[in-house]
Parts: sequence; structure tokens; C-alpha cells
Amino acid sequence: MKIFINKPEENWICDRIHSEFYKYNPDSSSRCLENSDLAWIAAPWMFSNYEALKTKKSIFSIYHITPSKFNKSRLLSIDSHASAIHTICEKTRDFIKDYVKKPIFVEPFWINQNIWFPLDKSTCRKELNLPEDAFIIGSFQRDTEGGDLKSPKLEKGPDQFCDIVEEMHKTKPVHILLGGWRRQYIIKRMNASNIPYTFMDRPPFDTLNKMYNSLDLYIVSSRFEGGPQSIPECAATKTPIISTNVGCAETYLSSESIFDFPNYKESSPNCYHAFEKAKEKFIPDGFDSYQKMFEKVLSL
Repeated sequence: MKIFINKPEENWICDRIHSEFYKYNPDSSSRCLENSDLAWIAAPWMFSNYEALKTKKSIFSIYHITPSKFNKSRLLSIDSHASAIHTICEKTRDFIKDYVKKPIFVEPFWINQNIWFPLDKSTCRKELNLPEDAFIIGSFQRDTEGGDLKSPKLEKGPDQFCDIVEEMHKTKPVHILLGGWRRQYIIKRMNASNIPYTFMDRPPFDTLNKMYNSLDLYIVSSRFEGGPQSIPECAATKTPIISTNVGCAETYLSSESIFDFPNYKESSPNCYHAFEKAKEKFIPDGFDSYQKMFEKVLSL
């Protein structure tokens, strides 16, 4: 069985998934679509060679649906070309199941423990020039719409994140650690609230791993998600995390670590539970469920 995977060339999670699958599965992968047995269209928005799929099985990934931005015609088009649909969380499956006719498989991504692993907090803070005595809260996903770089990307909940940290700042000296890109909304709110922050623009993986390990708390405040990848990454690095009940939160986090906004005070991190769930997805075992999924698609 040879699997072809497309990629978006966006320096995003799909690019890493693409490179890791080929690296760790050389005997069951092909970089040539024509010579593959099955095409995994991991980045559907970057794929247009539908003619080539007429003679082979294919599985298309759908990561998350924001109801206000839902493009029904695009989803139906994907369904018409795919042999099967893949999601990384049950919430996405539950949303699309009434629209698509093809089988839907739910498989969270594997976790590369060679990238995401625990480190000493104090050492990481020193290396990143972060305050050693502050309560550091992390947010490493984009929060601003790309169209104007001003409007909040509401499905990611940056307004809710800011509401939480502004309230926390009233009782303790918090410091916000931001990573990724398009962080203009939160930066503007932090400046207005006089809350100190550090922003690291699209850091490499080794730096990002140290950023996780520098935190006292990571907050996912999203309204809709497919992942986010910060949840399994926090789990693998034993980073304390609380999250709204979005995407893969229930896959990795205990019920005590999941909150309904604005009731974040009712939640508390359970690093042990999250790490034990993350270990189930560590490579190479984390590829097993994907190999089984691909075999099922080929048998359709």
C-alpha cells in the first residue's frame, strides 16, 4: 500500500504532517500521485487534480467548520470527489455528517515526541529572556483575520482570552507569551490593559517547545476548532492547560480541565491525564490508526 499526501506549502501543521509521514513511513508512501494506491488530500484547498482521482481511492481531510463561514458547496464538491472523508475530531464529524454521503473517519494526528517533550521551566525562561517570577500564560495561535489584520478571528476566541487574562491580572502579575502570527488583536488589548507580553513571531519548533515549557498555564478560549494542535502539544510537554470544549479537547483533557466560558475558574489543569492520553499517539505507534484507516478506505 502506497500513500500519496499533498501539502499546502504554508509552514503550517499540514506541512509537518506531510514531512513526518514520509519520513517515518517510507515503505508505505509515494511522492508520486500516479504511482500511489491511495491519495490522502490532507490540504484540500491546495488540490485541483481531480481527474487523477478517477482511477484511485482518496480520502480528504476536513479540519473544522465555523458555522458563520460554512461553505456548503465546497464541502459537497469535496464529497463528490472523495472516496472517504477524514476529520481529526468528532465535533467536525458531527457537523458534516448530515451533508456528506461518503464514509467519515475520525483520527487525531499522531504526536512527534521528538519535537514536543518536557523541559525545565526555569532554564527555558532564562534562555527565552522571560520573567522568572511572573505567572506566564501562553497563546500560540493566530487571533486576527487576514483580511484586515485588525478584526478578531472570533472562532479562535481572542476576545475571550483577553477577558480572562485581564481578570486574572487584577489579582496576580501575569505575563502573556504569544507565538505564531497575526497576533495583532491580542497585542492591542494587552497594550490597552497594560499587561506585559512577549511575542515570538513564528518561532522554530525547538523554540516553541521551550515556550510551552516556560508556561504556568496555556488557555484555549476558542469557540470552534478542529484541533487545535496546542492541546496535544501541551499534553506532550506536560504544560498546564485549560480549554473550552472545542475540537480535540475531550480527546486529551480531563473534564476538570475543560470549561464553558466565562467559567474558567471552575477548571484546573490535569497534566498527568493529558500526558497519558498524548502517549497513546506518540510515534511510531501513532501511525497505526492511520494505516488501518487507509486500508479501510482502499477496501471501500
